[in-house]
Amino acid sequence: MYDDFCDEHGRYPEQQREVDEQIDQFTVDVELIDLKPIESDRFEEFVDDKPIGADRFEEFVDDRPFYADAFTDEISDDVQAQLGWERIEESFEAWRGDVDRDELPRGKINPTTQAQLEDPVEIGNESFTDIWKTLFSIERVQTAVANCLESAFGPMDVPQVYDVLEERAVPPWIRSSLVDISREIDGAALEAVENLTTLADRPATSNEDLLVTASLAAEGNAGTPITVHFGKEFLERERRDQRDICDLLSILATGLEIRIVGSGRDLWLTGDELQGVLPGVSEWRHRRRGEAWFDDVVETAKASLDPDSRHVEILRDLADVPGQIMDRADLEALHDDVSRTRLSQVLTSEAVEDSLEQLQLIEVFGKRGDQKVELLETGSEVLSLLDNEHGVQQSLKESVSDTGNSSQQWRRTPRTRGGEGTGQPYRTAYMGRGEHAGAAAAAEPGAVTFVKGSLPDADKRERPVSYDADRDEAIVAPRAATPLQMTVTNALSLADRKLFLDKALPAERLATVFDDLDDPMLVLKTARQIGPITSDSLEEPEQLRDDLVEWGEAIESMINRLKEGDYEDRNELCSAILTSAKGLEGSIVHLLDAAGVDVVREVRVTPGLSNKKLRSLAKSIGISAAISSKYGGYAAYRQLFKVPNSAPPLSGPIADASDPVGELIGSFVIRGPDAHRLRDDLEYFLENPRELLDKPAEFTIEIPVTEPDWDAYRDVAARLLHRKRLRSTPEAISLFHALVATPHDLADALLRLPREEETRELRADDVRYVLRTLTADVLLPECGSAGVILSALLRSDEPLSQTELAERADVSTRTVRNYRDLLQGLGLLQITDEGYRLTLSFCTPEERQAEVYPEIVATDEIMIVEAADAVLENLLPPDRYGDPDDPAGGVLFWPPDPLQLADHEDFGPWITAAAALDDGGVELIEDTVVTMGPTIVQTPITSQVKV
Repeated sequence: MYDDFCDEHGRYPEQQREVDEQIDQFTVDVELIDLKPIESDRFEEFVDDKPIGADRFEEFVDDRPFYADAFTDEISDDVQAQLGWERIEESFEAWRGDVDRDELPRGKINPTTQAQLEDPVEIGNESFTDIWKTLFSIERVQTAVANCLESAFGPMDVPQVYDVLEERAVPPWIRSSLVDISREIDGAALEAVENLTTLADRPATSNEDLLVTASLAAEGNAGTPITVHFGKEFLERERRDQRDICDLLSILATGLEIRIVGSGRDLWLTGDELQGVLPGVSEWRHRRRGEAWFDDVVETAKASLDPDSRHVEILRDLADVPGQIMDRADLEALHDDVSRTRLSQVLTSEAVEDSLEQLQLIEVFGKRGDQKVELLETGSEVLSLLDNEHGVQQSLKESVSDTGNSSQQWRRTPRTRGGEGTGQPYRTAYMGRGEHAGAAAAAEPGAVTFVKGSLPDADKRERPVSYDADRDEAIVAPRAATPLQMTVTNALSLADRKLFLDKALPAERLATVFDDLDDPMLVLKTARQIGPITSDSLEEPEQLRDDLVEWGEAIESMINRLKEGDYEDRNELCSAILTSAKGLEGSIVHLLDAAGVDVVREVRVTPGLSNKKLRSLAKSIGISAAISSKYGGYAAYRQLFKVPNSAPPLSGPIADASDPVGELIGSFVIRGPDAHRLRDDLEYFLENPRELLDKPAEFTIEIPVTEPDWDAYRDVAARLLHRKRLRSTPEAISLFHALVATPHDLADALLRLPREEETRELRADDVRYVLRTLTADVLLPECGSAGVILSALLRSDEPLSQTELAERADVSTRTVRNYRDLLQGLGLLQITDEGYRLTLSFCTPEERQAEVYPEIVATDEIMIVEAADAVLENLLPPDRYGDPDDPAGGVLFWPPDPLQLADHEDFGPWITAAAALDDGGVELIEDTVVTMGPTIVQTPITSQVKV
């Protein structure tokens, strides 16, 4: 290319001569040119050398040019500070890598009560960067880290060093000084450490950058002691602020000897406050005890514990979770088959010698109501020894099938004291209006709906129930950690006389139901298989209600026996409880259906359950669904499946060959952060709850499995807004559907709206008010940090600069930029000269009447393709974005169909949000329909009785 250029223009000397000749043609005498503006001499006496009277302000203006700050008021400090930096920082994006702080190496931090020769580093209210600069300004730290770097990078060649630094995502702007170490430049290591001292002052440096740089100290083992003292102010700081500093210290501890100094009481408080943040603090209370103490604790505990005991089961639960720390509430939920009092005896009681805390196997810490339980090293060792000697035992709870026989024989001697001392009893409680509205709106008749979202912070010993007389709908909402807990909660909630039966099934209503049937005994007892129906109860409906209540009381009595250990075979008792509870639940559900009451069972799945426990739960729900299904006037369960200890009914329905499909009574809502993990197993057990009869009835039950759609959000809004004298709009519902995680979350927010004096439609500023009351984790929950950015924008009533937005969202400016184009593509974000704002009216008088909505929501045009185009342009590399054969980029080519990516792990959440905002009549949620029952052979069965 250069040769071609030279052929045309000549070699360099020839080019130079040509340039000089051209310049000579335009040579002028500068002295002959008047450079002053025209008629400027009219004001010569004023301008002269400096403005008249300038000396009056000399101390202020100093030597700065006149008017240097004339426009200071017009430019914000933020713009001056960030001017040009955005482009510079974006250039760094190509070099810097992603840092996972949890993957960085960590060392052990040691406590000490001894006075140190050097003054400790005091940590109180100082910022993370201040602590960084303090530590790296200490001369012996600099020397130690320099030695570490020298030993690590000295033997390498330059390319090797660059490869290591890039792999570990060390910030690009310090790599060159580290590379100099491998070039054997004198003093390079110390110079690199000096650069580390000022690293925190660079605007582009994040806390993660500093932590990964600190991990370079792990390349050696200098053993240099650094003493730190945590002040009271530090222990009272937010967990997030504590974590950054504690992470720094623990990472430095891989190469340095980090000591925390304080009195015995100080160290105890520090250990209590920083558990879960600073590694190893749980062991501080035992810091003076050596191997002999450790061995003694382990041997004593091993001799005290039965391998099949509740104590060991709890140790296993703790060992199975990351970090071996659990919320005490979650641990209690896993062991809800015993009373809270009994569980406290196992965990922490000082009144017994074998509590896990007394045996020094666990540590319980935190404030009351928010405690955590940590497995100590001694506990891990005991568990390991027991497993080696006895093998890993199957959890007793998991060995219990839904209604099967006992697989192991267990004999437990009943306790002779504290017969009623089972802790605070369970009680039925009425659900709040928002919880009822959320569950009812999410539910679809005859279907199972999965709602992935948070659970309410309710008392785990309550049985929530609700009945809406205006809509004639009932809701029960059991917490589900085990099949036993879920089924018993459902049954006892429905059998509560005061809070449920008196409202949904009063005696007068039952009498009307009986009177409307030609043969109530045949319909309710024979066909519906409602257990307590007798000729006496048909004559006296109050008797039926009494029988249902007594049935529930009998189940509670068995539960108390289980808690007190009053049984010979635990599995057999659990099986009896489960069978009886399912019978009671099914009887009341069929009775409600006969009375015309819609019933919703919202199963609140306990987070963190193992796959095995989820599968057990799914099987139990599948059996409950089968019991609660019908074909015509017949209960489907015993018509289709082999039921243990139960003979098939003598008669059944005559199936209509043109419509041999029955239905699920009411609906199920499967709710919780782990609800989605239950779906595959539940779909299987809805199809196969039990083994089919050899000759099952000739019908099936079809059950749609779905998720909340646009209609669910419209329904929850309609249920709650009319009480506020407000009406929803399509624009509002589309925004709610797209942005808010669940109808339940929306219900909580709508309740915060004030009541209007006159009925009106929901305005755009009302929508902002509703959304800003929500926490960031329920806004676009599947789209990374988009939720915290939206939350910050919602809470502001004016545009924000990029830096202000990052600060309010508690993210880096890089994160804001990463999501900027995506949110703009959805039409949710506007960037103007004034800054960033959400495309939604501010809650101010000026914008209240403006009705600012995203264009994709406000227009009748279908814009999902445009929105998807903007999303994919941002997420895909250019070669894939423009490739019609690419699995992702190809959906934009004719005919465009971006919804093909709705289930894609990376693109799906954004495409789904775009489709929800567009609301062009597109069915976002495609139901899965599972079929329960046999493959239909359409042969008339004339011997059956038709009801």
